[in-house]
Amino acid sequence: MVKKLTLLHVFTYTIIAYWAIWFTIVSSSDFINLLQALNIVPDTVKFSSHNFELLTHSLNLYITHTHLLALVLYELIIVSAIIIGVLFWMGLFNLTIFKFPAAYLALLLSLLFSFSFMFFHEITLQYGLAHSLHQRILFHLISMAIYLSNLFFTDNNRK
Repeated sequence: MVKKLTLLHVFTYTIIAYWAIWFTIVSSSDFINLLQALNIVPDTVKFSSHNFELLTHSLNLYITHTHLLALVLYELIIVSAIIIGVLFWMGLFNLTIFKFPAAYLALLLSLLFSFSFMFFHEITLQYGLAHSLHQRILFHLISMAIYLSNLFFTDNNRK
C-alpha cells in the first residue's frame, strides 16, 4: 500500500529535517568548543559555539573553581544534543524506539532540553539569553503540534 503524501506530511518532515540539521550543527560546534576548553583544538578555530565560556561564567555566580563541573555539565549537554539529533535523523526514516516514533521522542526530549536551559538561565540570572530561548521553545511547541496533528490525521484517515 502506497502512502498518500500530503502537504502536512511534507511540512512535518521538513520540520523534522530542520531539527535534525540544527541539533547536528549545535552538537558539532559545542563539541569543537569542548575540545578548545580541553586545549586540544586552538581557540582560533571559528566553528565554535563559545557556550563553554557562558556556562563557566554562569556557574561562577555561585561556585568558584568551576572548570571541572563545567566540563562535566557541558559533556552532558553535548551528549544530550547528539542523542536528540540522532533521534531526529531516525524520525526522518519513521523508525521507532520502545514502540514510540523516534521523531516524537526527539521532539519531546528537545522540548525538555530547552526547558532545562530556561530554568538554568533563570537560576543563573542570564536574562539576556531568554528571548531567543523562548522563541526556540515556541518553535518546539509548534513543531510538536504539527507533528501530533500529522499523526492524528494519518490515523483518522486509516479508519
